[in-house]
Amino acid sequence: MDACDNAFAGISPRPNERHRLFDERSTIGLMLAQAVGRNAPCKEAVRRMQIEFGREASSSTAAFCKARRRVRIETVKEMSRQLSEETVRLCSFDGFRHVNALDGTSFQADDSDANRAEWPYASGQKPGCGFPVVGAMISHSLVGGGSEVLVTAPWNAHDFRLFVASESHFGEGDLEIGDRAFCSFAAFAILAERKADGIFRGKDWCRKTLDDDTVLGEGDRLTHLTKPRHSHSHTVDKERMDGFPERITVRVITAKIRVRGFRDEDIVIVTSLVDAVKYPRNTILAWYLRRWEIEVSFRDVKTTLRYEFIR
Repeated sequence: MDACDNAFAGISPRPNERHRLFDERSTIGLMLAQAVGRNAPCKEAVRRMQIEFGREASSSTAAFCKARRRVRIETVKEMSRQLSEETVRLCSFDGFRHVNALDGTSFQADDSDANRAEWPYASGQKPGCGFPVVGAMISHSLVGGGSEVLVTAPWNAHDFRLFVASESHFGEGDLEIGDRAFCSFAAFAILAERKADGIFRGKDWCRKTLDDDTVLGEGDRLTHLTKPRHSHSHTVDKERMDGFPERITVRVITAKIRVRGFRDEDIVIVTSLVDAVKYPRNTILAWYLRRWEIEVSFRDVKTTLRYEFIR
């Protein structure tokens, strides 16, 4: 409750706000209850106000629906910011400020002119026969369990493009965990600038051993990534790439994953956590294997909460 109270502490009331049954704070709380209640109808929110809070309210949903429209976006953003800060305080883990899994996903939106202009139809969809598709980069906390949309883009935007667009959300002491889409020189360079670290699934070229690699143990070595001579990517421009160091030292971990009922799988993990004493090989592997939790989070949001279609 203290965290919820603090979330409203820095929010000023609306100008000329008169006393209302559904004030901004109560309205936001009821809207969150609707989301948790699998997109519960407005009449359930009114009933909650009547029964749980003992307010004398009409059974009509008109007043509540109008109150929802009056909620200011800056209020929601300020609440989100302050609650995120409280989450950081409560959910720091093993010396990291955040431990997040990253991945891209998509949602459908209303078929309006404004939405179509920003988020086009999926490939091959005829006009008027589908819905705009919103691509998004999601960050899922492996400590607190919450998920956050970092940036949005058209559905066909590559996950690495979303990663670069999300870099302002990466901070000192963060640990970002992702799949092959994020394993690149530029990704590690961006994280280094933000004083953050990464654990990513390696690509095939990561299996190649260089002459000056340092062996730390079985399936564990230090290698370096060299800045590309020619960047053909529009995601990171040439001027930005020129500012990166020529080489970045990373750690490559190889392992065979055995899960009963499934075929054995050889995986390669690349990380900027190069201290093998502080971060043992098995610890890195355990953190990466928890990346699957973000897929479960997508199911919770899209299937359980029924938010695959956003209005």
